[in-house]
Amino acid sequence: MDDMQLIDLFFARNEAALSETQAQYGTYCMSVASRILPVRQDAEEVVNDVYPSLWNSIPPQRPENFKAYTARITRNLALTKLERETRKKRGGGVITEAIDELADVLPTGGDPSAELEGQELSDRISAFLREQPVEKRKLFVQRYFYLLSIDELSEQSGLKKSNVKVTLLRMREKLKEYLQKEGYIL
Repeated sequence: MDDMQLIDLFFARNEAALSETQAQYGTYCMSVASRILPVRQDAEEVVNDVYPSLWNSIPPQRPENFKAYTARITRNLALTKLERETRKKRGGGVITEAIDELADVLPTGGDPSAELEGQELSDRISAFLREQPVEKRKLFVQRYFYLLSIDELSEQSGLKKSNVKVTLLRMREKLKEYLQKEGYIL
């Protein structure tokens, strides 16, 4: 079953959409969650929460790329769980190293619930990434979406760790310049 048929099942409110999603994307969702959450049971819990989230968001959403949409929901749920668990254990939220690296690049302030502004920013970042060479874009997405470590990126790309770090630094700097040109106050 292709993704459009799967989305049609969600729109028809057919519960087979959930089992089909689990069959097609369960392992993928587990992979995304496991990269963020070190405890397998936590990752499994997040993956189980993905399906009701999809059910509740489709409709009205009709994602163009169902796999990416599912990954985004999984990632957001995993990050929320990580923050909650970290807060419980350490008395305060700890943001991952990769997210900290982007802190100087992304705009701050404003109403965090303003979905329109968030979507516009997301669209701008996507446009920026489409302008980048494929290998650099891959590094950026793997680091800041999938949260791969520098060591993992180095191993996968065949680049030295220092080259990976410099490439990511330069991309963050370019992204910052790009967003400032687009009118974002950083």
